[in-house]
Amino acid sequence: MTLGLLTVGPPGEEAIMKIHVWLFTLIGSALLSSILSISAVMAQPYGYDRGYGGRYGPPPSSYPRKAPQASSKGSVKILNPKPNEVVSSRVPLVVKYDVDPGPRGDHVHVYLNGREVAILRQLKGEHNLGRVRPGAYEVAIKVVNRQHVPIGIEQSVAINVR
Repeated sequence: MTLGLLTVGPPGEEAIMKIHVWLFTLIGSALLSSILSISAVMAQPYGYDRGYGGRYGPPPSSYPRKAPQASSKGSVKILNPKPNEVVSSRVPLVVKYDVDPGPRGDHVHVYLNGREVAILRQLKGEHNLGRVRPGAYEVAIKVVNRQHVPIGIEQSVAINVR
């Protein structure tokens, strides 16, 4: 006599096989359920959407939601050469500058007639561009972000080299 999966009387091969299938199905579904719930927890963003008491707990109250904004907008000052200055081609062209990168800037790029000639991490100082052939030039310094994208803070001066 059979009652569902159980057989009354001595167990035969068929009854043992049904019990094994039933156990493997039960264990397999429990294991699959555990794996799915763990992967669902791991897919959540680090600590924050897990709510209070999650794996890493709530975010600290001091954690800033937005990056603090500096009061300065940033500036570039080319101190040397002066605008429309005549420079000798026999001596190296030295650019003296002072930069405030502002809240979005990281470093500066120096350009000579639109061609990038230097990347500078020092925000105040001098940079030797070497000797330059005679002609009209534009020296520009642009503040860029960490991805080397100009952020709009720049200055340029026109010079003549003789």
